[in-house]
Amino acid sequence: MRFELPGGGNALFTTRADGNLSTMTGEEHERGESERARLCDELGLQWLCAGPQVHGTAVQRVRAQQRSAGQAVAIAADGRATDLRGVGVMVLSADCLPVLMGSEHAVAAVHAGWRGLAAGVLEEGVRALRELGGLHERATETRSAAAGEIVAIIGPSAGPCCYEVGPEVHAAFASMHRHGRNLDLPALARERLLGAGVDRVEHIGLCTICDERFFSHRRESSRAGRQAGIAWLRSAAAARRDLDLRQDLDLRRDLGLRRDLDLRQDLNPRHDLDLRRDLDLRRDARLRGHLG
Repeated sequence: MRFELPGGGNALFTTRADGNLSTMTGEEHERGESERARLCDELGLQWLCAGPQVHGTAVQRVRAQQRSAGQAVAIAADGRATDLRGVGVMVLSADCLPVLMGSEHAVAAVHAGWRGLAAGVLEEGVRALRELGGLHERATETRSAAAGEIVAIIGPSAGPCCYEVGPEVHAAFASMHRHGRNLDLPALARERLLGAGVDRVEHIGLCTICDERFFSHRRESSRAGRQAGIAWLRSAAAARRDLDLRQDLDLRRDLGLRRDLDLRQDLNPRHDLDLRRDLDLRRDARLRGHLG
């Protein structure tokens, strides 16, 4: 399940079909690093940055490529954020919330169980994104809302249909979003994200407990593997390829308009001349862009 984020960012949530991406728990976890390397190659990335998750609030700022492929770091954190292109940040889950965020110049991936959610891990993820993306500075200089936009996507997790918890968990959230004994974690996450200044929050709406396409610790106990939430900024080379493709499509569209003009006999001659001149200018601009 792949989605777009601002600034050419991408978000991906894997499923059971993509394999167990944990290197520590669940069936076939010994293949976790090779599965990560395979996924890294498929996405055209240089590195998938991940490490130990401890249900805390730390979010690692990834400012340099320290490893390659699927190699993990030893830093314990429940979130990773980066402004590096071609480097993916990854969190693992099997009922907890995987939340992916993006802005114009940075992306973040955050793992939030109920403890981390209550303690403020999502807010720390937003702070890391703003810090790396320089959103405050751009918003002040340009006064543009779009320049500082943050988008968050809540991935597959335990849903309110199945996530039964004890009174201590409900108490941690003042019984907000309680449905009998069940708790709506995604709804709580949405409120926390909006409160932290995220402009748009999307929710996939899939429950890992009752949807067997996903690993679930509640359903499978220690046998459960881990799926991933991954966010990344496209490499400069990939961004250039996409730009070239868009320019080619624009040029083809212009040529199509010219062909249609040639076929039409009832256009006003002056209108025809003005439109052809406009197409010539657009074509020359596209060609200069390609040559540059």
